[in-house]
Amino acid sequence: MKALRRCWLPFLLASAGAAPLAAQTDPCLHCRRGWAYFSTVSEIVATNILVAGYHRYVWKEPDYGIRLNSGQRLGWDASEFFVNQFGHPFHGGLYFSSARVHGFDYWAGLPFTLFGSLTFEMFMDPEVVSNNDLLATTIGGAAFGESTYRLSSAVLQSRTLGGGFFTGLLAIVLNPIVGFHEIVDGPSLRTPGAPAGIAWRFNVGGRVTTTPTGSASTTVYEIAANYGDYFSSDKLGPFDAFEITGRLNLPEPRPLADFHIVGVLTGGPAGGQAGSASHMFGLFQHLDYYHPEGTQYGGQSVGVGSRSRWNLGDELRLRVQSDLNWMIVGAVSSEFYAARRPRDYDHGTGASLKLGVELRNSSALLGKLAYAGNYLHTLNGPSESHLAHFIDANIYLPLFHAVGVGIGYQWYTR
Repeated sequence: MKALRRCWLPFLLASAGAAPLAAQTDPCLHCRRGWAYFSTVSEIVATNILVAGYHRYVWKEPDYGIRLNSGQRLGWDASEFFVNQFGHPFHGGLYFSSARVHGFDYWAGLPFTLFGSLTFEMFMDPEVVSNNDLLATTIGGAAFGESTYRLSSAVLQSRTLGGGFFTGLLAIVLNPIVGFHEIVDGPSLRTPGAPAGIAWRFNVGGRVTTTPTGSASTTVYEIAANYGDYFSSDKLGPFDAFEITGRLNLPEPRPLADFHIVGVLTGGPAGGQAGSASHMFGLFQHLDYYHPEGTQYGGQSVGVGSRSRWNLGDELRLRVQSDLNWMIVGAVSSEFYAARRPRDYDHGTGASLKLGVELRNSSALLGKLAYAGNYLHTLNGPSESHLAHFIDANIYLPLFHAVGVGIGYQWYTR
């Protein structure tokens, strides 16, 4: 009790904005933990109020607001594909980032993200409490939040763009929660240690996409980042290494063509590291969003995977990766659904196999060939199941730094 009494003064001073906790007499562990829980929950509630307000006053959807969806059972909603498969993971990423900036690790951030999703569904969303929303927001939010939290923190630590206003702006774009705390709290929220290496990639080029309805060519803008190194440690933790890729078709009403996050959850070296070859094996988390011309497929999955790298000489490296995943929840196009409900996709669960080969030099990606085979068993929709196959082939020509041009071909069938 004496220890608790001694720590209340600096705790109250800090909560009133007098000074950061670190600048006061060090409070007891219980108070610091309690303040972290209180701050995270408060920020999550504030995020929900802002999102509901945006729906209500900007998108003119008056049913959003503080309410109680009492008596509603769990169901499957009919929101737009972009909202369910990208919007909800982004929303969950805000919850997850709030937990991370207040000192919680990856695993501790998951319950906070579920809390944010559940309270929004029950008290602010006018629709049925949705299975797909809870899962996409929590699981997809963890992938979205952890990857952008690390990217934004690394940008701030490394003073990308020279520091100052533009560095802060980039941090806010990558992760609004980290950017907000950078403004409010200053540099006290940096992750410990030196920032991990980030390999950025910015490309513009043409892509031809073939689907069951025909082929279409578009101009594509690609932004990608590789964070960390799968082969740098004997023990990798959640998202110590990950890849994030987004492609935009411009100008389009809904420009995001596809978006992917792949991050290691745990892993380490596999077998002997012989000569120029390196291999690792681990558990990975995936977020996938495909929405090019006439195609919809996406979801959140986890699974086992391997990564291998060979040095071919003359600064060339060949990288091979493979993943076998459980698709926890996903969605896929269904032309049979639109006639019955205002939705053109099915919800489901299933499995996927991903294979990829990349050729790199010391500073840039030169070429990539990837295959994804996906089985989705329908949980909500008229179809029994879906088989969806993607082949994605790209050739890149680096120009300067992380900027290049390229040409790509994507083939899809279902």
